[in-house]
Amino acid sequence: MTSTYEKDFVQWLDEQASFLLQGKYEQLDVTNLVEEIEALGRSEVRAAFNLLKQIIAHKLKLEYSELIDPRKHWQDEIDEFYEQLGFVLTKTVRNKLDLEKIYQAAKKKVLKNYDFDLPDKCPYSWEKLLAELTN
Repeated sequence: MTSTYEKDFVQWLDEQASFLLQGKYEQLDVTNLVEEIEALGRSEVRAAFNLLKQIIAHKLKLEYSELIDPRKHWQDEIDEFYEQLGFVLTKTVRNKLDLEKIYQAAKKKVLKNYDFDLPDKCPYSWEKLLAELTN
């Protein structure tokens, strides 16, 4: 028999929420519910990782490139990525991120298209990166 989870994910979510609100815990699809909650957490971490990678890559281009024309575009992109980051970056998500891994991914991305001499270690601290979230 096909479950609601397999047929209509949104309906299944509504049912699970209803069961929780009504205290009908015995009716919960615990196995799939746990799987979806874990996947949601991984998704939030992945989203924050990718947004920070983009922010760092664009900051590197702004700082190390002599190109003039794309600068406004790069800054606009940084602003957009920060806006999106504000929706996903919580303290818990932040604690699951490794800044050096993010930097190495950003550095690799930049070096695919540009011949810059970039630092081995991330030149941006968490404090500096996250300060722009409040601006």
